[in-house]
Amino acid sequence: VESGHAVYVWSGIGVRGGEMTKTGLAEYLSGIYQKPQSYFETGLERYKIPVVPDFVIDDHAEIVEHFGGWQIPRYEYEDLPDDELLNVLTLVAAELERSSGSESSAEIETSVAP
Repeated sequence: VESGHAVYVWSGIGVRGGEMTKTGLAEYLSGIYQKPQSYFETGLERYKIPVVPDFVIDDHAEIVEHFGGWQIPRYEYEDLPDDELLNVLTLVAAELERSSGSESSAEIETSVAP
């Protein structure tokens, strides 16, 4: 966000505006949407998502494979740390550097966890 990039949040279980406001993240977001679960291109239209993602961070391999980005492990248990997104800033910065054509860029391609 500080670098001038738009950040969007989507969820397969609905628009999570309340959660984003409660955590103090809403002010940093350009939009909050329902996530398409399949037929991703038509899903963008169906859920009125006005952008095609450049880089997706998600726990579902199919959507990461479709748009490109990084798959994070699914958060399943309340008593386990939910800190996977702490690594994302480094990954996004490397992707931005790579996509800008910088000679010193770190290579990051679509990555899907096994």
